[in-house]
Amino acid sequence: MNKFMKEHGQVILWFIFLVFMIISLSMVFTHGIRYAIVVFILSFILLCPPIVKLIQRKTRLKKVVLGAVSALVMMLTMLMTNHFSEARKEEQRKTFQEKKEERDKKVEEQSSEEKKEENSTENKEQQIAPPPPSKKRIDESDNEKKEVVQVAQNQQPQQQQLQQPRKVIVRASKKSGYYYTPTHPSYNNVAATNLLVFNSEESAQKAGYRRAV
Repeated sequence: MNKFMKEHGQVILWFIFLVFMIISLSMVFTHGIRYAIVVFILSFILLCPPIVKLIQRKTRLKKVVLGAVSALVMMLTMLMTNHFSEARKEEQRKTFQEKKEERDKKVEEQSSEEKKEENSTENKEQQIAPPPPSKKRIDESDNEKKEVVQVAQNQQPQQQQLQQPRKVIVRASKKSGYYYTPTHPSYNNVAATNLLVFNSEESAQKAGYRRAV
């Protein structure tokens, strides 16, 4: 065993050193740069073969003891790094959750305020708007419209009667060439042999008779 360690100890130490270097570099992305620097420095001091050889010369410790101390320190460092990293992640999660809850609360308050403003605006509009007409007023207006229509319908025949030409039975005398209206004194004095009867003055005028004065 001693012979194997003497022949391959340096190779094994270099391998362990490189492994911890890779671990420290990967911790930059998983745990953060601060924890990665701590692991990198300790790995460089405790696992780098030239540094280990120098420490061994200064302290005159055996390789086994020095290796055990280095392994213990690295193990504690890794455990503490994981612990603090998890605590930091948990703190970040809590902070994110608190910010999210605060943001949701603000959004909810804003929505509730907007609803209150909309309700107050609707109430103001309802107060300003005139009340709808009652059923009684609607019925009265309908009755007034019906009365106006009925009066117009009643006046229409009267207007038509006035516009139509008035029919008057006139009597004309063949001998004199005049026609007489019912209001004329000679209306009933026309001899039967000379009498002509027309339905209107226009008819008598068309026949060539003139109105007697």
